[in-house]
Amino acid sequence: MVRLASLIVLIALAGCETTQGRLSEAKVTEAVAKMSIDLPDLPEACVAETGRAYPKAAEPWVVLQKRWEILADNRDRLSADCQKWWDDYRAAIAGAEKARAP
Repeated sequence: MVRLASLIVLIALAGCETTQGRLSEAKVTEAVAKMSIDLPDLPEACVAETGRAYPKAAEPWVVLQKRWEILADNRDRLSADCQKWWDDYRAAIAGAEKARAP
C-alpha cells in the first residue's frame, strides 16, 4: 500500500513544473513570436517563366536566335525587378527590426 501511495505521489509530482521552467518556455514562445515574419506573396516578376521561341516554317535560324534573345532579355529584366523588390523588402524589415530594438 505504501508503494502504491508513493507511486501515485511520484506520478503527480512528475507533472509539476517549476516557475523557472514555465518562464523559460514563455520566453522561448515570446522570442519565436517576435521573430516570425509573415512573408508576402512574391511579385509576378519572381515567378514568371522564361518565354519560348519555337522555329517557324522557313524561318532562318538567325531570326529564331534573335527572338530567343529578346525573350531572355525580358526575363532578365523581370529577374532584376524581383531582386530589387526583395532587396527593398529586406531593407524595410531591417529598418523595422532596428526600430523595435530597445
